[in-house]
Amino acid sequence: MIQNDFWSGAGLPRDEAAAFAQYASIVTDIGENQYPEIPLPLGEDNQWILDLDAVTFKDDLEQRMGVPIPPLLAAGIQGYFYSSFGAGWQEISAACGWNFVAAEEFGRWVLPGGNAYMADAFWRKLAALEAKSLRGACPGQYVRAGCRVFDVRLRGPRVQVTYVDSQQQLHSLVAKRVVMACPKRVCKFAIHDLQVLDPEKLLAISQIAARPYLVVNVLLNHAIEAQFYDLFLLGDGDFPMTPEEVELNSEVTDVIAARFAQPNPAPRNVLTLYWPLPWPLAAFTLLAEDAWTCYAEKLVPQLEPMLALLGVPTTAIQQVRMTRWGHAMTLARPGLIADGVVNLLRRPIADRIYFAHHDNWALPAVETSLLEAHDVARRIEHDLY
Repeated sequence: MIQNDFWSGAGLPRDEAAAFAQYASIVTDIGENQYPEIPLPLGEDNQWILDLDAVTFKDDLEQRMGVPIPPLLAAGIQGYFYSSFGAGWQEISAACGWNFVAAEEFGRWVLPGGNAYMADAFWRKLAALEAKSLRGACPGQYVRAGCRVFDVRLRGPRVQVTYVDSQQQLHSLVAKRVVMACPKRVCKFAIHDLQVLDPEKLLAISQIAARPYLVVNVLLNHAIEAQFYDLFLLGDGDFPMTPEEVELNSEVTDVIAARFAQPNPAPRNVLTLYWPLPWPLAAFTLLAEDAWTCYAEKLVPQLEPMLALLGVPTTAIQQVRMTRWGHAMTLARPGLIADGVVNLLRRPIADRIYFAHHDNWALPAVETSLLEAHDVARRIEHDLY
């Protein structure tokens, strides 16, 4: 059964419904009056956000509630945290947690095809610039596809970047400034002599953990009558609440209507399934030799009840595509902002090597990546011009 008014607590016993109402009022108040902006607003007193970052979301919410949190409400919140952070509410900073949860009060922007639409928009913009420079094995003035950078080092007043192109040929170039727009766990291997250039940054990187994620796209030859964007799969409410429990019972948490932003109904559809793996050693399950087969076999029995919710037979499945992301979600644990770890992650090296990624703030949001990219571009432009 799909319960559209889940967060209202409708139909529950009076004390449980009251707890749902209390939670809703807290979310609304934070969204309207004390929303923790991340990245931190420049030039403002952000100590209250730093204090919030020092505790877990679970502890902060329990203090604000003042009444016991019913298991069903806890399951709903935990499902949201698994989906959004790849970790439970007991592991996530209260500042980061409220940054996500309270943002739902402002509504959502959903792009056709999801974030891939944004990537496609970037590509179309750059492709127009590249139209006159597409030649050779490693073409491109603005984008060089199929190239893998493996060494970035300071070279006098500039930075040398060495990479392998799509034909397995080595190349090097020098640049005035370089932006590392990749996870810090990659940066630490690519930046030459990082332990000498910035030992504090290297130590900060060691404090960053990540959680893996599976994304499954189910292609359907069938119309979907139900109107929804995201269905949380809480089952009967008996939901795994700890890393140990979810490791034993790891399942898809969300069903996303991939065509949600398309204006017209269609006889064919795509469902995107979110499958977070929110326990510490989950990444190793994706590295096993039989990893794909193992997760495919776990997925198959989940598909029928999902489709039954939408009135779609399994015979409508045309194709299933499963993608494994080994370090998709930076763990937004308490203290990374308050203790200054993010300041070390963000700061440039010798004002020549900059960093733009969601892990700059240990906050797994595309908005964080975009804001950091904008900030780095502004600083480099000011520096050079």
